Amino acid sequence: MILSSIKNLAGKTALAFAALTTLFSSANLAQANVVAGRDYTVLNQPLSTVPSVSMAMSFSCVHCAEFTRVYRVPEKIEKMLKETFPNNHEFLEWHIVMEDIQLYRDFARLRAVLYATDNDKLLPEAFELPYTYANDPAPLKKWLQGKLKLSSEDVNNLWTSFSVNTFYKREVELTKAYEIRQTPTFIINGKYEMNIGAISIDSTTEPTPDQIGDAVVKQIKQILLATWKKPEAKK
Repeated sequence: MILSSIKNLAGKTALAFAALTTLFSSANLAQANVVAGRDYTVLNQPLSTVPSVSMAMSFSCVHCAEFTRVYRVPEKIEKMLKETFPNNHEFLEWHIVMEDIQLYRDFARLRAVLYATDNDKLLPEAFELPYTYANDPAPLKKWLQGKLKLSSEDVNNLWTSFSVNTFYKREVELTKAYEIRQTPTFIINGKYEMNIGAISIDSTTEPTPDQIGDAVVKQIKQILLATWKKPEAKK
């Protein structure tokens, strides 16, 4: 299970990198076409109305931090979507919510604040926050004060605002609907879950972070193109 708490991310970077590379297939085994059951799982969910990629993540997940900060996967996904579907696409990076665990509730709400205020650029930095978290959202709110240049009162109001509550509820619903049990998890076109372990990297040496990021996004793109069907207009 990839869900793991960040206790010392800096000290685990090399270990996490080595562990993550084992998730992918061996060199020179790239598949020409993606196949259901091997490269992705078909879920009992409706097809999205636009080409979409959804990334379920957690700020307390070592691999999520690596995917975002080292392999730059979200950044590469957005670039790919703009190039592939320039007029209509959606990418959503959302935090899982286990409602019986305060850590997930607080960090999902933090992610909701960044979404509601159009500050996704702060997501990479937010992976540092588990260092100072101790079942109390105060350090998260203090961080928001500094980053968003807001008063303590403004942050408290924002924390429970309508827009934040709306996105938070969406995170809860997505976690339940897709039965997320590990992170990162990629849902493509609302209906297909990518099998990270099926990704292959065409390299005869240990892959670089950039090669890993490119391989992940290449696989996402292949599934995206193979499964996207424009929904039929209602009669």
